[in-house]
Amino acid sequence: MVTLSFNHIQGKNGSHWNRLMREEKAKEYCIVAIDAAKFVNTAMVCTIYSDILQGPFEFDG
Repeated sequence: MVTLSFNHIQGKNGSHWNRLMREEKAKEYCIVAIDAAKFVNTAMVCTIYSDILQGPFEFDG
């Protein structure tokens, strides 16, 4: 499942992201952090508990 967290509306009581992280399945989620740069793109994969599953790596865009 891929969920974008950019649709949060300020002032709303809670957010979709907050509800996702409180579910029992939250330990199964992976977070992919992407740094899209001009010359070198990098990414890493981790859990919501900050356990790194795949350290920083470069990729072509």
